[in-house]
Amino acid sequence: MKRKLTVGMMLFVMCVGVFAGWKETSGGMAQQTSVPVKTKLVWQSDSCFKRHEAYFNRVLEEKNLPYELEIVTEDTKTTEQQADLKTVLWTWKDTYDMTEEIKQGEFLALDSYLDSEEGQVIRQSLPENIWKTYQVGGNAYTVLTTGFVPKQTVYIWDRELAEKYDVHPETWNERIWEYADELKKVQEGEADREAFTVIEGLERYGECLKGLTPVLGDCYPVYINEHAKDGKAGLLYEMPEYQEYEAGIKKLKETGVYQPNVVTESAQKESFLKVFTDFTTADGYAAYYESEGFWETHAWKELYREPLWRLSVCAVETGIAADSDHPDEAFSFLCLLYEDKDLVNALTWGEEGRDYRLSGNTAEDVMNGTYLPARYTGNHLIAHAEVGQDENKEELYPKLLARCRNSRINGFDFSGKACEQELNALYQAYEECQASDFDREDRIEKCREAGADKILEEWNRQYLEWNK
Repeated sequence: MKRKLTVGMMLFVMCVGVFAGWKETSGGMAQQTSVPVKTKLVWQSDSCFKRHEAYFNRVLEEKNLPYELEIVTEDTKTTEQQADLKTVLWTWKDTYDMTEEIKQGEFLALDSYLDSEEGQVIRQSLPENIWKTYQVGGNAYTVLTTGFVPKQTVYIWDRELAEKYDVHPETWNERIWEYADELKKVQEGEADREAFTVIEGLERYGECLKGLTPVLGDCYPVYINEHAKDGKAGLLYEMPEYQEYEAGIKKLKETGVYQPNVVTESAQKESFLKVFTDFTTADGYAAYYESEGFWETHAWKELYREPLWRLSVCAVETGIAADSDHPDEAFSFLCLLYEDKDLVNALTWGEEGRDYRLSGNTAEDVMNGTYLPARYTGNHLIAHAEVGQDENKEELYPKLLARCRNSRINGFDFSGKACEQELNALYQAYEECQASDFDREDRIEKCREAGADKILEEWNRQYLEWNK
């Protein structure tokens, strides 16, 4: 008898527990009202997300989701805070740093998560060739924000001026110095325009030449020629392609077409031709750099795009900390950011009416008009479009990715442990070379003094071993 009573009481308690979380709506339907036990997740990311943290947590609560999010940065995280998630922005600038952190065991391998039924929402957001690009040792340790493609080098020109002076940039190749006469014609015809510059954007062109890939990222003068038989890396300033560029730029300077020392306020620049080396699409470019209506008066032509490899895509990577107390919950949370538009928009844009205004599916930040964190998190394609961006981006993005071709170093992970001192020195030397008027021999000497030879030897040794 006592046993029966105990079982009965247990059943009663279970029923109360179940039904306590439900209420009857006006339509007579039962609706769940119980609040799940929340897991607090600490996300080490960019400070821009702190701005929308409170509203994002409110949306989580309204959706009855079992998470509470605290956003910290590397500088604000206290010793008591254990990060569950960690985001690295703009990894194309971070050279091999992310890879080193992974190799040191700071991130969990995510393959089993990504291969699960739940993980397909992330896995299928990007094609397989992109995932392979971000593997380390054959494993995935981070998930990527969608919406990025390899950088392109393009010409952007004023269509009205092109027609006025009968010049045709749509027919030009990447050797811009071959068109000095046409540029001179435009320059002379517009000589009375105070803010006018005939060419803008050549400052980085030498570091973005067709066929050359910066194998340590944009912060080092260590490159390969994608078409060379041996595939070895060399010093940028010693490469024939760069020497041709230097001779061409000298020609442009001699004709007066290129005047790098002429400085105007960015808002006043009215250049006929822009040479842009970090271009992604007209949509993305317009959203970041140009005023409304810019593409009504300008045209663009792709000269080439950087081949696909880890540092060619301006990606944002998010991984799960190896010592997280909530790895399963952290991954489930990440999955939500690839399928739930409300959450992505809440974290990206904040609250409609307060933080941004919406026109169609295009959001405009009302705080300062330039806040564009959509590229920082989850599935960028399901978020509201940025100003100037095609609202049909979810359909267009796969088509852009389909055009990507792999670099010969795609999948290669360089370790700089054997030459850390030299890498730091070369980083500084390269900055000085870019900011000065050194001639080529001076730049070569400065890089060699910093230890470029040791770095090249180590990189080539590791690459040739990997490429057997």
